[in-house]
Amino acid sequence: MTSTHTTPPRRAPKAGIDPDRSRSWLRRAWPIVELHVKYVHAARFGERLAVQASLVEWQSRLAVNYLITNAATEERVARARTVQVAVEASTGVLQFATPAALLERVAAATKREETKWNDAM
Repeated sequence: MTSTHTTPPRRAPKAGIDPDRSRSWLRRAWPIVELHVKYVHAARFGERLAVQASLVEWQSRLAVNYLITNAATEERVARARTVQVAVEASTGVLQFATPAALLERVAAATKREETKWNDAM
């Protein structure tokens, strides 16, 4: 049995953080230094899954929480968390603070989301 897996093109996050690859904050590598997964139910071959990712820390590292659900039943399949740190790509030196350019983009995206939330109320 043969199966083909295709990955859709990368898109800008819903929060609207600028994905422009020429930006200085993207000249860093962002290796995953921690990964935690809690599996609740099995995902079976052929099932469609939905993944919700939330950026929850960004000051000195990036922490992302994930919720993976069955797209048809909305049953939780797993929860996960990754932690990434900035490393200067050219030297491999760990950066102890998130680059200012990325902090600015996260702040702007957060403000837009808060405005949307307040307008909806």
